[in-house]
Amino acid sequence: MSAQTTENDPKSNAFKKLDNDGHNYTSWSIRCWMVLLGLDLWDVINPTAHTSVCPGTHSAPVPSSSTLPATGTSSTTPAPALVPVPAITPDVIAEWDRKNTKAMSQLLTCINDMPLHLISLKTTVRDAWQALAD
Repeated sequence: MSAQTTENDPKSNAFKKLDNDGHNYTSWSIRCWMVLLGLDLWDVINPTAHTSVCPGTHSAPVPSSSTLPATGTSSTTPAPALVPVPAITPDVIAEWDRKNTKAMSQLLTCINDMPLHLISLKTTVRDAWQALAD
């Protein structure tokens, strides 16, 4: 996601950095999102995915009470199944840390100085992305 490119580097993704005033946020975020998807890093940023939170710091999603049948009544709609969460091992945490660090480095290289100050103390790329969106 470098702002500079060369003709001999097919992996570079040249696009304008996020402006200091954020006026180009919409186009920047779409381009950045596509690059992060291509690098297989979006899962540690995506605010709606359980994979954007470090393993071991959250619990499995619980269905809301509105999707469960009321006590004492019958329902033909079964409660949604929980998505299985992989076992939390040192390797799973190390892989998440690696992807978080790689995604954060990609993000930091494609923003100007002012937005950099907004995210400099963020420890997860998910939190950094959200700070830029706000």
